[in-house]
Amino acid sequence: MLIEGEKAEAKSGWKKRVQYLINMREQAEFMAKVEERREFLQSSSRDFQSFLQGPTKDGADQDTNDTTNEKGDANQDQDENDEDQDQNETDEGQDENDEDQDQNETDEGQDKNDEDQDQNETDEGQDENDEDQDQNEADEGQDENDEDQDQNETDEGQDKNDEDQDQNETDEDQDENDKDQDEKDSDSNQDVAHTATETD
Repeated sequence: MLIEGEKAEAKSGWKKRVQYLINMREQAEFMAKVEERREFLQSSSRDFQSFLQGPTKDGADQDTNDTTNEKGDANQDQDENDEDQDQNETDEGQDENDEDQDQNETDEGQDKNDEDQDQNETDEGQDENDEDQDQNEADEGQDENDEDQDQNETDEGQDKNDEDQDQNETDEDQDENDKDQDEKDSDSNQDVAHTATETD
């Protein structure tokens, strides 16, 4: 009953306590068997003495009873041994089941940790990919800005060149106009002088 109670409660250290109780029971059974053997030897000694004294009817009946009792005791001992063996096998099977359960829980915990580790590594890899993607996009945006800046500067330079070209053409036209005007003025002065000469 104590063994079954410990198993039912399953408190911390119950396996050791159950094993201790089983050992105590085995010792008690062993001592009982020793006592039975002692009584058997005493009975055998009495029977031997009776044999030496000669057989009697009561002695014959006693021998029969003793033999029957011995067979009953032997059968009882065998039954107890069988029960103890079955109980030990049951306890061993329960211990193995408990160990298997603990191992399965440990394996499940390890599998969970491995899955979490793999997930963390996957997340870290994804974060690195996202950072690389963001960096690439930022670099591309910077490159586009630089290209736009270069194009704007090129356009401004071209506009400046066009303005200078226009200004040069305007200056040339102005120079030609000034030359034409000077030639006209010179011709006019020459005509005036010629007319004055003729008048004289």
